[in-house]
Amino acid sequence: MTMKKGILFGFVLVIGAMLALGACSSNSETAGEGSDTTVTTEAGGGSDTTVTTEAGGGSNTTVTTKAGGSTDTTKPSAPAKSYAVVEEMQKSLKELGYYDGSVDGIYGAQTTDAVKKFQTDSGITADGRWGPETNAAINAALGTDSKSDAIAELQVELRSLGYYDGEIDGLYGEATTIAVTKAQEACGIELDGIYGPETHDCIIGLSNNA
Repeated sequence: MTMKKGILFGFVLVIGAMLALGACSSNSETAGEGSDTTVTTEAGGGSDTTVTTEAGGGSNTTVTTKAGGSTDTTKPSAPAKSYAVVEEMQKSLKELGYYDGSVDGIYGAQTTDAVKKFQTDSGITADGRWGPETNAAINAALGTDSKSDAIAELQVELRSLGYYDGEIDGLYGEATTIAVTKAQEACGIELDGIYGPETHDCIIGLSNNA
């Protein structure tokens, strides 16, 4: 009788081990599906659930379900539209030998220094800003007419914001200067109608909030 009980007990242990092994295998397969879920229970019985799809899932979108049933979806930010203005500036400066950095559309220290160097060589006040005088000198140095691809991009951006209603002609004339001034006024910065790093950041902010 004792031997039968021992055999029966051993059989039960084997069955239990087999079931545990099957559960581990199932968990291993699930882990390969590329999804991590974190659930945190908050006061009031609500929960925040974060689901991030990783390699193999083809998505980097994070979805957070907040207490009460609301859902936040975080997506990559869109690039600022006004970067195209600075890209054209950098191309012109690179062609003239004043800029050797990447054409990345960032109006940072390297681009500002390149503008200043050109202004100094051209007898213009070296403030690093791309105003009508600097734009005209750049065009002359390039051997082009008074039209500028950089200013055309600026006009497109100003039109999208409702500050410019003229032609997209690439001319840094009165209408463009007034439109730049309107954007500066909206940002609470100096009203001089000259496109520089501060005005660049201003227009990016206006574009992202439009």
